Amino acid sequence: MNNTTIGFIGAGNMANSLIRGLLAKGFQPSSIIVADVDNEKLEVLSSEYGIRLADNQSIAREANVVVLAVKPQVIEEV
Repeated sequence: MNNTTIGFIGAGNMANSLIRGLLAKGFQPSSIIVADVDNEKLEVLSSEYGIRLADNQSIAREANVVVLAVKPQVIEEV
């Protein structure tokens, strides 16, 4: 669709819904990067959608847009 790379910090329900919507609108899986402390959630998203996995620092460096998809009580840890 375009050259925008979108990074998600957080791999829960909010990120899953947004990623599904982006892919439905034509974004390529390779343009979506996700980080989370829960490796199981990351593996599910990666196998389901073919997106890239990374850590928070890599997302901050590589993504044109960063989505903080974490619960409010966790935001300070991020």
